[in-house]
Amino acid sequence: MPRRPIGSPPFGRGRGRANPALYKIHARAALAQNRTARDNTTMPRNAKTPLAVLALALGWALTVLVGYYRYHKPLQADQLGAPLMALLDLFAALAMLLAAGGVGRRLLPAARQSPLERFALQAAAGMGALGLVWLGLGGLRLYNRPAALIFTAALLALTHKAWRAWLAELGALGALWQTGGRLERWLAVLSALLAAMQLPWALCPPTRWDALTYHLQLPRLFVEHGRLAWIADNPYWGQAQLGEMLFTWAAALLRVETAAVFAWLAGVVLLIGVIGWTTRLAGSGTAGWMTAAALLCGATPRALLGWGYTDLLAALMGLAAFICLSAWLEEGTTAHLAWLGVFVGLAAGVKLTAAILAPGVYLFALWHSGRQRGAWRAVLMAAALSLLVFSPWTLKNGLASGNPLYPYFGSAYWSVGGIDGGIKGIDPLEGALLPLLITWRGVDHALPYSTDVGALLLLFAPAGVWAGRKNAAVRAALLCLLLGWAGMLIGGSLDDHLRQARLFFVLLPAAGLVCGLGWAALQGAAPAGVRLRRLGGALALLVLALAVWQELGILWQGNPLAVISGVRPRQDYLDDRLGWYAPAMRSLHALPPGSKPLLLWEGRGLYAPAAASSDVWINRWQMDWERLGSPQAVLSAWKQQGYTHVMVYRFLADLLRQQGSTLPPAGWQAFDDLLQRLPPPVALGGIYELYTLP
Repeated sequence: MPRRPIGSPPFGRGRGRANPALYKIHARAALAQNRTARDNTTMPRNAKTPLAVLALALGWALTVLVGYYRYHKPLQADQLGAPLMALLDLFAALAMLLAAGGVGRRLLPAARQSPLERFALQAAAGMGALGLVWLGLGGLRLYNRPAALIFTAALLALTHKAWRAWLAELGALGALWQTGGRLERWLAVLSALLAAMQLPWALCPPTRWDALTYHLQLPRLFVEHGRLAWIADNPYWGQAQLGEMLFTWAAALLRVETAAVFAWLAGVVLLIGVIGWTTRLAGSGTAGWMTAAALLCGATPRALLGWGYTDLLAALMGLAAFICLSAWLEEGTTAHLAWLGVFVGLAAGVKLTAAILAPGVYLFALWHSGRQRGAWRAVLMAAALSLLVFSPWTLKNGLASGNPLYPYFGSAYWSVGGIDGGIKGIDPLEGALLPLLITWRGVDHALPYSTDVGALLLLFAPAGVWAGRKNAAVRAALLCLLLGWAGMLIGGSLDDHLRQARLFFVLLPAAGLVCGLGWAALQGAAPAGVRLRRLGGALALLVLALAVWQELGILWQGNPLAVISGVRPRQDYLDDRLGWYAPAMRSLHALPPGSKPLLLWEGRGLYAPAAASSDVWINRWQMDWERLGSPQAVLSAWKQQGYTHVMVYRFLADLLRQQGSTLPPAGWQAFDDLLQRLPPPVALGGIYELYTLP
């Protein structure tokens, strides 16, 4: 009988069924036999390869690979440097935020608010304190990278326990997620996606007008000078600059993109804080998620996350003030009232128009105090504290220019670009329909409102007003919104620029609160058998989905991820986003050393040489011509100031001339006479003209 090979299944007697026990024995024997055969065919373990053979093999591998990649480069230098710099931007901005959170935790260790409110409140306190510290460091000439690195590292080390405890407050966000339903989770996911889609823009080179004009331009100049330099040709130097001080810290650490990433982080902190504040006042987590969704469905609030602007930082300070006011109304502690004063002063220190918050909160606090003499005194002390916190900016202006309110009221800039003619009149219909008009007609950088706040804020606002009418904190928020309403109308009648709702984003948390309360009030309502939660939720998800689709199109068109990854050169990106401005600024960098160009009708300057002077308020020619009286006198004054070249933004100058600007015809004729005295210009695409002063 032939012998059965090892590993073949042995069968038992009878019906030929396999015997499981014998099968396992033969399987183990086959496995051992195969292992022995394999070991006999391989090299013994103690055998050694000659060193010459190993060196030859490695040499051959290097020859093949180096030769191949010499002509087939998988990565360029930029493709390695760009993502590395983006990671460094994130780490540096996050280090700043942790330091601010740690400092804020030390300043407000016993805050009794909800965890998410504490998270935002302590971050705002730390940012405000460190911004003022950086103002002082500018006077000590410490705007440089070594000082910034030592400052940041020391803060992180000294407050490591505090910022870890501060970060732990975010655990409440996870708990809120766990208690939410399917709708709330969809709101959270879409909101997080919208916020995350702005981060690539923050990591790319800045391209928005205000960032190129002063938000990031001034920090860049401060770092290049190494101190809080007096920038006489930029009137925004005289405005409150708490946000710009934090941006200077970021730019000193790494670069201006780091400042934009820090602004994105500040906006995220704002959203988290609004979620916590609304959740506590509404008593429902669904209100918090809807508030965040309502803020992010607006194109302007979500875009500001990536622009490197300070509007959302002002909103964060406003949120902190509202949280403190709510705590004072509930508990009556003087400490909360004192911190209210601090945050009102910090909000105005970020943006002057944020001072609209002060009359609202203090009038309500005085009314709420009634006839309690001690409470009145505490409210007045809080108002005085606001002025004290704001005072460093007036002191800075007074020391540098002699005018504490520079560039307003008395400066050369104000004499040309200030309010002229008084109240122009208020349209009663516009006044009555202002919230609707802002919602319907508000488009980014399009007059008169220049702000897209989205549809959800107003959609649920009526229900929120009714639901919160008996809550003191909600009534305070409503009073502030009404004063902001009046401020836009009166300010807009003085200057069209003050019609921009973005300038009053310090009140954005109050608007979000009203929206969230309205959504919470609709949860159990079912008129005519229609569940308003389902209807409102469907509408909210539709609005958010459309916003996500819109952002996907913007990302696809601008392709910032290609810049971050290094696939697309920064220069190409700037050329596409800025048009002829980018090559015009490169032409200024190509001028001989020691050149000092003057830009006319061009307010941007971030990518110009540090010695260049921009026409920030688009009135430099009018200001000099009205002051000196003749083209020859203006030309002589420019030479005395050291200017060697003049770049004219011809496109904007011609546009303003056709539309009728504040410059009279005689002023335009004088400008033409001045250009005739200069050599022929170098034309740049018919958009810019570069003249050399003889």
